[in-house]
Amino acid sequence: MPSAAFFERLGVFVDPGFLDPQFCESYLMEAQTCPCEPARLTRYGEAVTDNSRRKTGQLQISQTTAQSIRERLIAIKPRLETHFQVQLQDLEPPSCYRYQVGDFFGLHRDVIDPSLPGSKFEKNRLVSLIIFLNSMSAEPSPQTFGGGALALYGLLDDARGQNYGFPLEPEQGQLIAFRSDLWHEVKPVTHGERFSIVSWFV
Repeated sequence: MPSAAFFERLGVFVDPGFLDPQFCESYLMEAQTCPCEPARLTRYGEAVTDNSRRKTGQLQISQTTAQSIRERLIAIKPRLETHFQVQLQDLEPPSCYRYQVGDFFGLHRDVIDPSLPGSKFEKNRLVSLIIFLNSMSAEPSPQTFGGGALALYGLLDDARGQNYGFPLEPEQGQLIAFRSDLWHEVKPVTHGERFSIVSWFV
């Protein structure tokens, strides 16, 4: 798979060590016991479950963990503004997800048409943020997962490359950020469990 440096050259923001291993391990322990419910999609202003387009679990982590993540994301706001040449205002509350075997998120964008029903956040998202809590590996192990690559589309100006999704291999503690109007998807997980945190700046 392409390296992190490859994605940086194409405009993606990459921070390989955004979260330290100790934080990630603590989070993974919490994730094993906290409540989890099916993640939903927004359709015409309503949150719905649609396993044909998205199948993953959303974790209800503690307020302490959520606040710690939020503070770390707010701290990198100036770096993101410089990288994307935009002025960012607010940060959506971070969402935490668990992808089990067969779970995926089909091709989508994180910002919706302003003319459609939806929240002010969904209509005004500028930068999408994803933090990976564990790593991908070819061989099964207790702390890693297989499959579950994040594929980003539209990174090349060349029209021939617009429909190709470059797969990014998640690594523990890594944060990536990209424009919220970029098409992307999460490939199905083939073994283990994939844990990630997602948020957006508007």
